Amino acid sequence: MKNNFVFVTMLLGVVACSNSATPTLEETREVATPTKHERQATPTKILVTLTASPTPTVTPTIPQTPLPLQIESDPFMAGLIYSWDYDYWLIDSRGDHSLVDTTRTNSSPSGQYTVTTDCGMDCTDIFLTDLATGEQTNLTNTEQASSSPLWSQDSKKIYYLEWDEHISDIWSVDITTLEKTRLTQTPDRVEVWPFRLSGYPDLLFFYSWTSDISPGEGWVGYLSSVKLDGSEYVALPHDLTRYPAFSPDGKTIGLMTYGYDEEDNFFRETLLYHPGSEPQPFPLEKYMFDELTDVKIASPLSWSPNQTKIAIWAAAQLEGDDFFGIVLLDLLNFTTKVIGEYKAPYTGWSTPYKVEWSKDSQWITFYASDSGEDEDYGIWLADENGRDVQKLNNFGENFDYCDHVWSPDGRWFIYSCGYLDETFGSWLVDLNTTNQSPADLPSGARVAGWPTFVLFEVNAYLQIMEAGANLNLREAPDLNAPVLLQLQSGDIIQILEGPIETENFIWWKVRTEGNVEGWVVEQWGWYASVDRP
Repeated sequence: MKNNFVFVTMLLGVVACSNSATPTLEETREVATPTKHERQATPTKILVTLTASPTPTVTPTIPQTPLPLQIESDPFMAGLIYSWDYDYWLIDSRGDHSLVDTTRTNSSPSGQYTVTTDCGMDCTDIFLTDLATGEQTNLTNTEQASSSPLWSQDSKKIYYLEWDEHISDIWSVDITTLEKTRLTQTPDRVEVWPFRLSGYPDLLFFYSWTSDISPGEGWVGYLSSVKLDGSEYVALPHDLTRYPAFSPDGKTIGLMTYGYDEEDNFFRETLLYHPGSEPQPFPLEKYMFDELTDVKIASPLSWSPNQTKIAIWAAAQLEGDDFFGIVLLDLLNFTTKVIGEYKAPYTGWSTPYKVEWSKDSQWITFYASDSGEDEDYGIWLADENGRDVQKLNNFGENFDYCDHVWSPDGRWFIYSCGYLDETFGSWLVDLNTTNQSPADLPSGARVAGWPTFVLFEVNAYLQIMEAGANLNLREAPDLNAPVLLQLQSGDIIQILEGPIETENFIWWKVRTEGNVEGWVVEQWGWYASVDRP
């Protein structure tokens, strides 16, 4: 099976309803903080000394926006991203299917700017766009290719990769002064795929390669980090970097190590890593296993978004017999729940595919066969407590891929499965009833993401949808701030500024047609884009 998780993590963003004495929309979901990994062309040689080069001025080419697909989708599918015909498509709040505008997925935390490298075949630079004025600035202006831009928390700097076939290093650039700083200078390493973790605001994470290590099945090099001033470069041993798993609070990294000991016995161990300290074994001995003995973790850790449980594939003994299946670890009470015994498909090195959680921590899904026969592989669904386990579909031993995504509100689950030469299709599951039906997607489409953010823009106009009726307009971006009025279906608002993240919600300042200014939270399905009145 193949997955689109790399693209999904690149697109997913951070986002966000309200309360009063009268019926209003409530928003209680936590905002997921993503790690950003972007695909990079593979450097063909190890680093050499960087030499000076001319700095030509490159004018970006702005591509024309393609017309949306004429496919009708229900409003609740707004925000879904899928791949089709070698492109990625987005369903907006009006149900239109349009090519993804990747420039908007790299918006600054302040909401004022976006950055993009998508500016034509000859473009090698990163361009900054001021959303208020439309002004564009070449931030890098170099003959080397620049890619993977990441924003600083104060929206004043961009961290990025600068590379060609001989070099690859991480740089930063000040968006006001255009001053560039080289953060890594490692002649024996190639840095790739930079990302941030919310729990370590002073660190930049990435992977690195050396001449004796190159990307392989199940891992992508050395998991590495450097401080934002370029100091304290750290690279973990490569045998700890396979299938890293990140806790929702961004403070803990689950690592797996395995191999053969001196007596040629295969071993596997799961570690917890807090950057700045040494990795430590996962404390399985703290958990009460009523049914299982000799328990070993056999898969990457899978934290629930609310960080109260971990789902794993476990190898163990059950009443003296070999056991292999899904186990839930309760992080608050140190108890366990065995969901069931299954046969699992593998990602390589005998590691099962990771168990996945819904964004509201209410459901898990996994690929497995309950009979032990290859022809019985399918997607399974269970609630957060390991109950109501059911098989959604049966794909047999020859299915090539299964991609799935959860809606931001936890109500819907969409999955696409098929063969290399034949697409099964995509199905939509209503998690309130667990009923499923074919999804309204083009033939051959594969779901890729369902971001928790809305592509809001400063100065844009939005209309409140029926699902957004009774939305509170507050005096400040705070759930305890006074309510100025309640917005109703059909009301038109203009975005003035934002986004601001507080209390796990994303807020935007807006102005109503009656010139009342206040703050609203962001949520798919509550708004529709409209032309300027």
